[in-house]
Amino acid sequence: MKRRNKLFLGSKALLPLSLLILTLSCAHEIQPRGLFAEKGEKFTLQSGKVEVELLYEKDHESITGPVRNSVSRASIKAGTVIPAHTHENTDEILYFLKGAGIFTVGKESFNVKDHSLIVIPRRVKHSYKNESKIDVKIIQFYNPAGIGQRFKNRDK
Repeated sequence: MKRRNKLFLGSKALLPLSLLILTLSCAHEIQPRGLFAEKGEKFTLQSGKVEVELLYEKDHESITGPVRNSVSRASIKAGTVIPAHTHENTDEILYFLKGAGIFTVGKESFNVKDHSLIVIPRRVKHSYKNESKIDVKIIQFYNPAGIGQRFKNRDK
């Protein structure tokens, strides 16, 4: 009698397998996007202490419907404080490339440094103090996009 090995998928394997099947079945609907960090529109804020360059801000279709997001890169001078503020309709993710400081989200404060990631849900008050002796470099992700309008309405 020939013995067959049975394939067993535990509960931990079902979710990844389901996502793989869903991805493969919808692959014909996914439109790849090539993004290049070309020079985008630049904004100077807080009397020159903050510089933001908008790298990508666009509407596009996805398998779940219309999507609008943006990516920007920012430089924050040493000692600069970004006062507490909120984004009513936009979630924000910040990735710290270089520098350190104190980032406050809601009532929690975090020591950030190189390669820190901060997730800020919409309508949550947040602020930042650059405690580095160098300019902090970050990448900002906004969903949905439209944050560029905020920069355009600030001081130049």
